[in-house]
Amino acid sequence: MTRGRAGLAAVIVFAAAAACRSTAPLDVHTSLPGVSSFPPGTFTTIIVTRFRDDAPPPDFAPGPALEDVLANGLRRELKHTGGLVDRRRDEARARPTDPAAWKAAGEGRPSGAAFLAGAVRLSAKTLKAIDKKALADGPFDLARRLIAKRRWTLEAEISVVSAATGETLYHETFRESQDYGELDKAAEFAFSELADRILGRFSQALLGRPTIEVRTLLRR
Repeated sequence: MTRGRAGLAAVIVFAAAAACRSTAPLDVHTSLPGVSSFPPGTFTTIIVTRFRDDAPPPDFAPGPALEDVLANGLRRELKHTGGLVDRRRDEARARPTDPAAWKAAGEGRPSGAAFLAGAVRLSAKTLKAIDKKALADGPFDLARRLIAKRRWTLEAEISVVSAATGETLYHETFRESQDYGELDKAAEFAFSELADRILGRFSQALLGRPTIEVRTLLRR
């Protein structure tokens, strides 16, 4: 019995040593600095204005919800730099097409202040596809093998406007979609998941937030 245990221990030690000497590539997660079009500290105050929402679902208002997501997310991002995030629901401009009006609205704002404006649209549609697993039983009666999914799509048009000059500093349209097997998936649930993705992409572009990426380590 003692000899058997000793032999097993030797096998484990040998396997561990072999793993340490392995030359197979190793995937590692690393934090990389973000890349932004703006130098650090460009924005000292971000004013989130009211977003236009042309066709909201009957039981959910994505406009105010996206404003909350952007305001809270940017507030967390700017916390360590001393930046501020403000809400201006009375600023109801849908598009930054009037620099003079934006400049007038920005009077009295500190240097580095910028407005956040845009539009949002949350939509859903039902898709049908053939269940590939069911095809193993044969190609007949495919109508009964159809499965339905609900695809939610969130589209956000976001502009950053200088409060000092009224100039549009940044403009981008973000679009995220997700399929759900539950056809009665609540709009709030789908919105929350999709809005988090848009917030991540937007804050990365605006503030250069660090990202976690996978790199392959080659070993000899």
